Amino acid sequence: MFPLGSVKTVEEKDGYLYAPGIGDDTRALAIMLSVIRGIKAAGVRHTGDIIFMGTSREEGMGSLGGMKDFLEDHEGQIDASLSIDSSDFPEITYEGTGFRTYEVTFYGVGGHAYYAFGTMANPLHAAARAVAKIADFQVSSDPRTTFCVSNFHAGNDAGIHAIVPQATIKFNFRSNSAELLYELDDRIFKAIQEACDEETARWGKDTITWDSKIYCDVPAGTQDEHSPIVESVYSVIEHLGVTPKLVRGGCTNCNIAIDKGIPAICISHTYSPDGTPANIHSLDEKFPIAGAYKAAQETYLMALLCAGVDGLESIIK
Repeated sequence: MFPLGSVKTVEEKDGYLYAPGIGDDTRALAIMLSVIRGIKAAGVRHTGDIIFMGTSREEGMGSLGGMKDFLEDHEGQIDASLSIDSSDFPEITYEGTGFRTYEVTFYGVGGHAYYAFGTMANPLHAAARAVAKIADFQVSSDPRTTFCVSNFHAGNDAGIHAIVPQATIKFNFRSNSAELLYELDDRIFKAIQEACDEETARWGKDTITWDSKIYCDVPAGTQDEHSPIVESVYSVIEHLGVTPKLVRGGCTNCNIAIDKGIPAICISHTYSPDGTPANIHSLDEKFPIAGAYKAAQETYLMALLCAGVDGLESIIK
């Protein structure tokens, strides 16, 4: 989330550890080491293999790339997936919010703002028409679906009296439904083509064209909230003395597993009894020390429930 060198030190103060990334997701690595040590110390013999893994490219433009590569390299070999990536211990993320991020560039001839007026279409105006159309979309609240045009750029101050030859927008849209994600993709690009056609027809001189580049493509998906893996982690959290909360949506490594039909959940790396925000993705990120063992216990128990131990069957059929 931050450039190399952002983390200078870890500071302990008022029952917290402070440092960028101290919780998300450095803490997950500490939990995995704790689980490995716990299994070895207890002499537990699990019947299925357990792979402990840290993934690259989870954030931003990485689009969960590490998890994608791992599951593609181990097609058909993984029976369940546990991700550790939440700062609220009671939460169980069992759905995957899919999203796509695009860049679209509109092209025209370009010319003088005064002398060329009326002789050519304006790609910036076409881009503005497209953004206005997208802004008027109505989308589903359940499954939750969202959209955002986040970047709009054309021209420069040196050419402030010019019709630009090209304009670029960037946008992101998300949904907890794979079907709605595809539908919104189609609607957006139809709006873009309509905007180009309208700007072209407005002047009737030349044609506005466009092309696109995709930066992020993360699949959406869901599971039955009463599936064995969800019911099991619910029981584990209750066993640890906390009331569980089912989370509708979320973008984690589970998205990739769920898309492939693999039972998957995302569980917490942090236990905060008073619910104090962890300031994730900020330079002031903090991790509460008290009760931290609960998240490690949760992962330990779920790993053994999924893998199975001698004399006890795995929850994954």
